Amino acid sequence: MSFPAEGVESAIKNNIEDVRLFLDSRHAGHYAVYNLSRRSYRPSRFHNRVSECNWQVRRAPNLRSLYSVCKNMHVWLKQDQRNICIVHCLDGRAASAVAVCSFLCFCRLFTTALF
Repeated sequence: MSFPAEGVESAIKNNIEDVRLFLDSRHAGHYAVYNLSRRSYRPSRFHNRVSECNWQVRRAPNLRSLYSVCKNMHVWLKQDQRNICIVHCLDGRAASAVAVCSFLCFCRLFTTALF
């Protein structure tokens, strides 16, 4: 997902209030947000369930940070089968893809990066 925006920027990105309303209506109390970007917003917008990762734009995260995100997501998902993880970066592509693919490998859903 791309960065949840406010104000004028929300005309071209996901409006942060719309995102919160959607998540609260479908997954109330069962979502955790992982902000991979260096931009931030008030965690209270998502009931203080936001992990700020502070990854640099267009740079691979260090392995410690990547492992920490994967471990945190795994713990959250194991707590309740209804729990979900929302992952976003600035553009909703590169960093989000790295995090999600790494998480799938972390959970051993794949044994290799190749198909």
